[in-house]
Amino acid sequence: MSRSDKKGLSIMIGYVLLLAFAVVISALIYSWIKTYVPRDAPACPDSVSIYIKDYNYTAGYELTVLLKNNGKFNIDGIFIHATNSSSQEVATVDLSQNLTAGGNIALNSVVFFTEMKPGEERTLKFERELMIYSIEIIPAREQIENNKNRLVSCSKAKAEETLVVA
Repeated sequence: MSRSDKKGLSIMIGYVLLLAFAVVISALIYSWIKTYVPRDAPACPDSVSIYIKDYNYTAGYELTVLLKNNGKFNIDGIFIHATNSSSQEVATVDLSQNLTAGGNIALNSVVFFTEMKPGEERTLKFERELMIYSIEIIPAREQIENNKNRLVSCSKAKAEETLVVA
């Protein structure tokens, strides 16, 4: 073998080693990052349900909502959002910060003082200076996930209502 043939062989070995090193490093990084991503999102049982039984809305001032748990499971709180124009399709205005009666404010949600049992009704009052055209209420349950109590959003049980000004 001549000297120039050996030089070409060492360059190829260098490329193979570099490629193998890159594959091993990427596999290590992938397995490390995979531990940070949760496997399954916490979900509510299918029989969770809430509806807006009645409401009273004084334009630009106060909203009173009567909710009823018509599902089979307890509800620990709600996420409540509103639209502030008639053309807005997605409710993005968080009303939980405007709660004046009926529960506590926690994590951009309304948490009830005691859980809302099936068949039970609750009245919530909100003060808001802007116009509200519709509201969207998503029930939430406190569930144990990975040995921790977590407030889980039950988005399949969402209740919506277009408001009529009193």
